[in-house]
Amino acid sequence: MISHKAFIKMKIKTTVQFINHASILVRHGEISLLSDPWYQGDAFNKGWNLLHELKDDEINELLDNVTHLWISHEHPDHFSILFFKKFGDRIKANNIQILFQNSRDKRVETFLNKFDFDVKIIDFNSWEKLSQQFEVFCFKDGFYDSGLAIKTSDKTILNINDCDIKDKSRCEEVLKITGECDILASQFSYAAWKGGVENINWRQLAAKEKIDTMKLQALYFKPKIIIPFASFVYFSNNANFYLNDAANKPNDVVDAFTGSSTKVNVMKPFEIIEDLDSVIDNKHSLDFWEKAN
Repeated sequence: MISHKAFIKMKIKTTVQFINHASILVRHGEISLLSDPWYQGDAFNKGWNLLHELKDDEINELLDNVTHLWISHEHPDHFSILFFKKFGDRIKANNIQILFQNSRDKRVETFLNKFDFDVKIIDFNSWEKLSQQFEVFCFKDGFYDSGLAIKTSDKTILNINDCDIKDKSRCEEVLKITGECDILASQFSYAAWKGGVENINWRQLAAKEKIDTMKLQALYFKPKIIIPFASFVYFSNNANFYLNDAANKPNDVVDAFTGSSTKVNVMKPFEIIEDLDSVIDNKHSLDFWEKAN
C-alpha cells in the first residue's frame, strides 16, 4: 500500500515558468532552477536591448523563490554582470547555488567566486542530482556554449538556448546523451551580424534557417511543447539597428508549426506551463510581444 507521503510526492507536478529572453524557471518539489537571468540593461556594448525589462521588485520576488541558478555560457545576454552586481546580496541571502560548466578559462567561475557566490561546477555529460526527483545534465556545444537537460519525476525539459544544433548528425549526437523531451526551449531568431544594410536576403535566409532548425529539433527530440525563446531582443545601436528588418517574430514560429504534433507555446514574462495536454492559446502572449516591439 502506498503511504500518504509517497502519494503526495507522486502527485507533484513540474512547472516551467518563462521569465524573460533566455530565462526560464523550472520548479519541482523543493527545487527551483532558474536559467540565464538577463533582465535589465544592454548587452554587447549597447548593441542589444531587451524588448521588455523586468522591474527590481519583480526580480527580488523571483529570487525569493529560487534554489539554483544555471548559466549556459559567458555571453552577456546569458551571463549578465549587472544582474549579479545589483542582485548579488539577494542571491546570497537566499542561499541560491549557481551552476556553471567546467570551462577551461575559469573566467565566469573566477568572477563569481570573487564575490563569494555559492558556485558548483558541473561536469559535462553526467547527470547531477539536485534532489531525488530533480536531475540536470549539462552538455557542451561548440567552444563555450552549453545546453541543459532537466529530468524530474514527471517531465523532461531540454534547454537548448543558443546551442548550434541545426543538422541531423548533431541532433542525433545530442539525442543519444539526453534522450527525448516533453518541453523544448530553443532560440527562434538570428543573433549575429548578417551583412550590411543592403544584404537583406542574407538576413531573410538566416531567419528561415532558424525556423527550419526548430522544426528539425522538434522532429528528433519529439517535444509535446516547444517554447520559442532567447530572441526577445532588438538590435539597438544606430550602427546595427537595420538588422531588425528580417528578424523572426513569435508568430512566425506559431505559423511554421501549424498542423504539427508539437505545440508552440509563446510565453510572456511569468507565464507558467503545468499541464502538457492543456489547450494553448497564444493570443495574449503574441499581443504582449507585438506591443513590446
